[in-house]
Amino acid sequence: AAPAAQPATPPARGAVPGQADDGVPCIEVPIGTTMADAERMLMMATLEHVHFNKEAAAAVLGVSLKTIYNRLRQYQAESAPTSAPAPLDSKA
Repeated sequence: AAPAAQPATPPARGAVPGQADDGVPCIEVPIGTTMADAERMLMMATLEHVHFNKEAAAAVLGVSLKTIYNRLRQYQAESAPTSAPAPLDSKA
């Protein structure tokens, strides 16, 4: 029988932020972060890592290219102002 797979060792505390001990880029997600925010952090960090190549990010994350575009559209909509500023009164 094959030996049981060993779980990955998390990066040690005090390691260089943004990089695991083995040099692999990583992110740290604080306890209490929502799944949506954790997903956003991971996707944006992955996009940055692959120099914003959306096809490469989709491959690394194991999602479709359409998912990448949909999430980016969602993130843009979430960061847009919720209401437009009132129009200036031109009769002043």
